[in-house]
Amino acid sequence: MYVKTSELPESLQSFLHTLSYNKKDIAVGVVEKVSPMGAGQDGYREFIGILDLGTGEHKTTYGSWGGANPFNPNNQVDLDTASYPLPPNVVVVKGRHGGNYPTHAVLYIRSDMVAKFLPEKSSLTARQQYIVDALGSLTSAGRKDEFNSYGHIPPSAQEYKALEEMGLLKITKAGAVSLTTEGKNAKSKSFLLSYVAP
Repeated sequence: MYVKTSELPESLQSFLHTLSYNKKDIAVGVVEKVSPMGAGQDGYREFIGILDLGTGEHKTTYGSWGGANPFNPNNQVDLDTASYPLPPNVVVVKGRHGGNYPTHAVLYIRSDMVAKFLPEKSSLTARQQYIVDALGSLTSAGRKDEFNSYGHIPPSAQEYKALEEMGLLKITKAGAVSLTTEGKNAKSKSFLLSYVAP
């Protein structure tokens, strides 16, 4: 699931800004426990940030560039595989910097906070769900192959327009199609290529 960063509590928006996370939306994981460890790799540094939404108190811990190494043997982000309970009204942001890419991050919340953060899923027809799933799961080349294989019918301009009017996708003047935050939330957890379009 995804949520627009502009719709998050102000304290959380500010916290994301301190982490150099500036994307229009963020992936959300619903968990009861979180591990501080990140999968470090060359050119990247993992981090975990903890924010109390009630008090505004926060703390960020950074791993080593490139991950665990003998020069920083006690770094929790590099080495601590234990999972810790997420307290009430506390959120965790885990992510990484580096690699000449924008900061990547995932917001972790407790199950009792879902209603506060996440919108309701859209009600889609099977055909609309198929289109949204394909857009969210495949590259442009993969979509072309999928839409023209297995007896499928490529989405029409009218179908794209209807999904755009539902707020699930955006169509550029050049005709490029991409999912909005709402569209990402409408995507199924699994996309089956064996689907037979109606």
